Amino acid sequence: MRYTIINKGDSILRDAHIAMWSDPDLGDPTDDLVGCDTTLSLGFCYNSGRMLSTGDAPPAVGYVFLSGPRVGLPAVSLPMTAFSGYATGDDPNFALAAYYYMQGCQ
Repeated sequence: MRYTIINKGDSILRDAHIAMWSDPDLGDPTDDLVGCDTTLSLGFCYNSGRMLSTGDAPPAVGYVFLSGPRVGLPAVSLPMTAFSGYATGDDPNFALAAYYYMQGCQ
């Protein structure tokens, strides 16, 4: 996915968070675990429990961010800074909770 965000307002944006949201639900969503390697801009999710259908290889999914937001002149690509998961399997139910997740807070 590629997005272009253009500020057409009169104010300069000094603080913004850009996020990608996914809900992999690998088997039972309550036992999924997430992690990240910010040096590789890689986020991942895997199933912590044994699933009869997959044997010893639990299902997993990874997300590589090839290029982060570009800011400034000359343009500098920002790295991934956080990757969060919902420990209870429940999605946030209000905007401020979603905003905190985008910052890596749980």
